Amino acid sequence: MAALVACPLGQALPAANWVEEGSHRWHSLEVAPGGSPGFKRLDPSMTGIRFSNQLDVEKSLQNQVYLNGSGVALADVDSDGRCDIYLCGLDGPNHLYLNRGDWKFEEVAGVYGIDCAGRDSTGAALADLDGDGDPDLIVNTIHSGTLLFRNDGDGFTAVRDEAAGLASARGGMSLALADIDADGRLDIYVAHYRDTTLMDMPNTHFNFRTVQGRRVISTVDGVPVEGSRFENRFRLNERGGIEENGLPDMLYRNLGQFRFERNIVGGRQFMTAKGTPMPGALLEWGLSVMFRDINRDGKPDIYVCNDFDGHDRLWLNVGGGQFREASSLALRKTSMFSMGVDFADINRDGLDDFIVVDMLNTRHRTRKNQMVPRLQYKPVPGRYNDRPQWMYNTLLLNRGFGLFSEIAHYAGLPASDWSWGSVFIDVDLDGLAQKQMEGTFIGNGGHFGEVVQICLDVGGHPCPYLCTDRILVAVEV
Repeated sequence: MAALVACPLGQALPAANWVEEGSHRWHSLEVAPGGSPGFKRLDPSMTGIRFSNQLDVEKSLQNQVYLNGSGVALADVDSDGRCDIYLCGLDGPNHLYLNRGDWKFEEVAGVYGIDCAGRDSTGAALADLDGDGDPDLIVNTIHSGTLLFRNDGDGFTAVRDEAAGLASARGGMSLALADIDADGRLDIYVAHYRDTTLMDMPNTHFNFRTVQGRRVISTVDGVPVEGSRFENRFRLNERGGIEENGLPDMLYRNLGQFRFERNIVGGRQFMTAKGTPMPGALLEWGLSVMFRDINRDGKPDIYVCNDFDGHDRLWLNVGGGQFREASSLALRKTSMFSMGVDFADINRDGLDDFIVVDMLNTRHRTRKNQMVPRLQYKPVPGRYNDRPQWMYNTLLLNRGFGLFSEIAHYAGLPASDWSWGSVFIDVDLDGLAQKQMEGTFIGNGGHFGEVVQICLDVGGHPCPYLCTDRILVAVEV
């Protein structure tokens, strides 16, 4: 059971005649006559939504992690039948906009005690953690841990679970929720990046020593590595250069009553593709995560997008709250700077396919000025299971039997500029899932903007005619 909220923003949910079928129910979608596909931008003077996630230039120069941005969560927090909006901010308080109907919203985060002022919020989710029917709030922050707020129907109350270490976790980015062990409670996966990086530590001094014939880092700025905040943070690569590790992701198993069991990804709950224990915590740069029952066994699996040269992870749920990594042959290639993922059955064969977005520019001339990845893949004759990473979007077509084919170029989708997330959505209500990618890019002069690319599916067919209608919009934010 994954946490999913679906409700219209502009009005309360209408009465509907649901058809019950086994483990799910459905009803026919009523589309008003005379309309046409598309979106209309609503002015803040009409909606009352005046949120802007501003970031001070000095703050971004001192810590580049802030450039990863922030998220949004939607749910009916006050049980009035309308979908409300929670927006995270990096250099200002978060906002909660209660939906008053007719596209009017009222900002109440401060009144509800969930504005998280001064917390540098990144990702957020609204989901019912305690089973009382009200969506509770989870907020990730760069320096202040993962914050929990219980919704009792009349407002929110901050909850601290010191035993699970949620409040002390740093560098949390995206999060996802699902019932991983079928106990009726939603569990939480948090993708961690870092709270600071070596790029923001000029003139850092390293000392080295040799241990059993291997050169290792002994001190950082005079501080011994072992037992300090620098332990497991840096390593030496094959060329003797210094590499920085990310922070391990966390899986929090819900024990009820807002108590959680902390599991480090790479620990005892996670196994290699061969079923053996992982060698230790995975110190990778997590940006995005999503639960999905990829192999249709009724248990939610996990896909994690990792930045830089850390491999993306496809974790298959084997039951009992344990996960096994998918075979190296399941995904023959992945994106290099993976930043967002979404799933849909794009060819209607009953199998979930997915896209992972990267940062390849759409213009050939601009690509020539893009930074080349540190690691360049060098194919070796006879080697077929090394899973190379490429700096472009990857579209993974599910072939069944736990195998995926990468078809982004075939589908005309390898490049969408600096893309932070993607979502499959039927924008014209024809029953076919289109792909909408929302991304952030850096243009000349360091301006930030938003890119929205919509490819209309004309019949479930990949290849160039998947994108016969394409909309590209760039606006400053």
